[in-house]
Amino acid sequence: MLDINNHNFFNKPFFVNKKYIIILWVLAAIVSGIKEYLRNSYNNYLIFKNVFFHLIAKENLYLEYPNLYFDHNHYGVLFGLIIAPFALLPDFLGTVLWNVAICGFLIYAILQLPIKEVQKTVILWLCFNEVITSLLSYQFNIVIAGIILLSFVYILQEKEFKSALAIMVGTFVKLYGIVGLSFFFFVKNKIKFIGYLLLSGLLLLVIPMIFSSPEFVLQCYEDWYKRLTLKNLENANIQSMQDISVMGMAKRISGYYNLSNIPILGLGLFLFALQYINFKHFK
Repeated sequence: MLDINNHNFFNKPFFVNKKYIIILWVLAAIVSGIKEYLRNSYNNYLIFKNVFFHLIAKENLYLEYPNLYFDHNHYGVLFGLIIAPFALLPDFLGTVLWNVAICGFLIYAILQLPIKEVQKTVILWLCFNEVITSLLSYQFNIVIAGIILLSFVYILQEKEFKSALAIMVGTFVKLYGIVGLSFFFFVKNKIKFIGYLLLSGLLLLVIPMIFSSPEFVLQCYEDWYKRLTLKNLENANIQSMQDISVMGMAKRISGYYNLSNIPILGLGLFLFALQYINFKHFK
């Protein structure tokens, strides 16, 4: 019988040496990519790659294309350029390399954290199961997590432009990157940081226009807003299995499905803001 209280077991090199868990992450990326491709279960990847092809063809990014994939695209126009190097490859190779790339990005972000090496190893182990779940669906959420980590790391390193760029990339691709703005109060040169946010935002708005057209890209953002609005309504429906948030649970438990989200959002915002009270320790 394995004695889980035997600390010597967990001090084995396999558990404390980060190279072993990094190898496992990469193997998981490769195996999951091949496995899902062979099962013809890579619909998410097909949605992703076609964002690029629809962008250069100036075709609506958010319509249904049942001859290509099912469901809708919910990513911003910038995503088309991120997926481009993989979209140009055969699907078998593209799916596997995509998984390796997004996995490698999060590994890199974790390794940049200003903590002890053994702590980085612990984080890699703790995230492993969730990473596998995302890899099986080729999910970009892995990269979003890495982007948020890097936006924090770059602020600590006083690399304001890199931090601003990371935040804006995450925002332009899937909105969630805007969470990086929660680190704003820890920025030493706030004026310069705001300027870099505006500059990087402008660059990320314009760059896709080079591969398409200004009119089409601006239309894409309007279409994206409409698509996300519809998606939110679909998710917030009581019949949807997606609404598993605190707000969704409150509606289900209370049985009052028209319950306003404002009180819960307000409480969440208050709790989130409490971390900023101890401003003397921001540094």
